[in-house]
Amino acid sequence: MKFRYHAALLALGTAPLLGRAQQLAAPLAEDTVGHLSDGFGQPVNRFYLGTLTKTDGTQIRAYMPYSRSGYENRIDYYAPPLSIDNQLRHRHAVKVKDIQSIAVHGRTFEAITIGTKKADVLALHLFDGPITLSTYSEPRAISIPLALGAFGGPSLLFGIPVSDKSHWYLYRNGVWTEIRRAAFAATMSAYLFDNPELAAKVARQEPNYLHQNTPVIIAEYNQAKVAGGK
Repeated sequence: MKFRYHAALLALGTAPLLGRAQQLAAPLAEDTVGHLSDGFGQPVNRFYLGTLTKTDGTQIRAYMPYSRSGYENRIDYYAPPLSIDNQLRHRHAVKVKDIQSIAVHGRTFEAITIGTKKADVLALHLFDGPITLSTYSEPRAISIPLALGAFGGPSLLFGIPVSDKSHWYLYRNGVWTEIRRAAFAATMSAYLFDNPELAAKVARQEPNYLHQNTPVIIAEYNQAKVAGGK
C-alpha cells in the first residue's frame, strides 16, 4: 500500500483493512460493532454508534469514542456511514461543556452540575437508587484493586476502572455532591447520616469502606434504604 494510514478503520475481530474507496453501509440502530482508530500515533480509540445530546437539546446520532471512565475537554466523533475518508477529513468535535449526555455501547455519560457550577467532565452513570452514583477517572490514574464485598456483586463495577484519581458524584433530592478523597471519612459519613451504622464504618475507615470503595458503600446504603432499613 502506497500510504500507511494510521487512522485506518478496523472492525473488531479479523475484519480486513478498508480501502479508501470502500465504505461501510449506513448503520442500523442496532449496530453494536466497535471500530478502531489510532489517530496518527494517538492512543487507540474504539468508536461505537451512539447518541450525543447537547445542552440545547440537539441530538446527534454518530460514532463516538468509547470511554470506560468518562470524558473531559472535548470529544471527536464521525457521522455515519463510516469510511477512511470520514476519519481523515470529516472528523467532528464538540466541547464537553456543550454536552448534556452521551449514550454509547450500553453506557450513559452525563454532565454533572454542583451548585451553579457545571463540572468540566462527563461522568459515567453507574446506577440509580435512593442515591444515584456516577464517576469520572482522570487520565494517567493508577488502578486500585477493589474488594466488592457482599454488596453490589461482581457485576457492579465490571470493566470500570477504580483508581487513585476517581471522582465520585452522588445525587440525592435533586442535588449532586462530589465526595472528595480529602476528608473522605468525615464527608461521606455525614452524607450517610440517616444510616448511622454504615456512617460509623466509614468514619472509622474500616477496610472496604474507603474512598475507592464508594460504589460498594452506596450500594449497601441503597439496599438498606429500599428494604426499609436505616
